Amino acid sequence: MFGDKAIGFQVMSLSFRLLFALLVLLTGLFAREEIQTPIVTTKLSFNEMAKPLSLRPFRQYLGMFFVLQMSMAIMSGLFFFYVDFHITKFSTFIS
Repeated sequence: MFGDKAIGFQVMSLSFRLLFALLVLLTGLFAREEIQTPIVTTKLSFNEMAKPLSLRPFRQYLGMFFVLQMSMAIMSGLFFFYVDFHITKFSTFIS
């Protein structure tokens, strides 16, 4: 349709951007929050904050979250190690 692929990508990017912006704008303008909730007043204490830890599914979810965060940190560290020590070392050997 377009003579150059770069122009086609730019046109598609611009059209998706405008469509997304229009839909988000319409959602923001016409969405109304009607829920009225009463104000909850509780005392902050260690016992109140530790209550979710008594639930087994919450502990499992917390464990999965910690494993995910650790694996993401390790993978991002390995990525930069690979880029710094393997790709740049390889390019210095060539030149």
